[in-house]
Amino acid sequence: MKTNIKMRVTPEQSVKVQEICFENKFEWIDSGYEIVPTEFIFIESKDLSLTGCIQSFNKHTYKEIDADLFIRTNGTCEENQAKRLLEKLENMEDVEKYTAKEFNKISLKLKWEMDWNTNSRGLD
Repeated sequence: MKTNIKMRVTPEQSVKVQEICFENKFEWIDSGYEIVPTEFIFIESKDLSLTGCIQSFNKHTYKEIDADLFIRTNGTCEENQAKRLLEKLENMEDVEKYTAKEFNKISLKLKWEMDWNTNSRGLD
């Protein structure tokens, strides 16, 4: 999971971000594994902290991460390029734009990523 980051969150995003963090054994410094309402979350090296002050949030040196990206990637903040390509190809209009060579390249990428994901599970 990505650490030493900060996020601006909506109430809905806040809950999802906290749940992802809790699943990865991150907890609030003062509140443990309790869902805490907040607009600004900091994910430290092993725990969570917050601020209610935009000035404090802006001053903090951690990299700001998009909350939707954090949620979509289950905390890794790394997009899955092959998955995005596959979603794009599900639209039949896009399929016509690709040559056989490009399909083969995409297929190999998907296979590699599926193999990598299968082999890397549980190694966190």
